[in-house]
Parts: sequence; structure tokens; C-alpha cells
Amino acid sequence: YRVFMDDFIPEGDVLVPGVVKSDPGIRDGDEVLVIGARALATGRAALPTEDIQRSRRGVAVRVRKIKRL
Repeated sequence: YRVFMDDFIPEGDVLVPGVVKSDPGIRDGDEVLVIGARALATGRAALPTEDIQRSRRGVAVRVRKIKRL
């Protein structure tokens, strides 16, 4: 599963306002790859796709590892 974030380098978890798009079918707890223009990250989804797209605040992905590009 992939979550696409805005153009920034996360310093911790990826919050909902930073998410541009996410693959359908993501459920909370799923392993996801976070893709951005300046960084890649891995972590667990904190919300399902529907809630990520519908919410205005909160944690979208609990990041485990970040790779700067």
C-alpha cells in the first residue's frame, strides 16, 4: 500500500493534512510506504483510507523509518 505526501520531509508521524493521496483499501494497522518528493518512509497506517481522505486532522501514518532523497 502507498500513501503520497506533500513536498516535505517528515520529522515524525505523517499527519492527515500532509497526505495528498492514498491507495484504496488501506486499513488501520496495515504496513504502508509513504512517498514524497524529498523523502520515502515506511510505517503503519493509523487510519483507513476513507478516514484519511475525509479527516482534516490527526495522524495518518505512524512512521518507523525515513529515507531522505
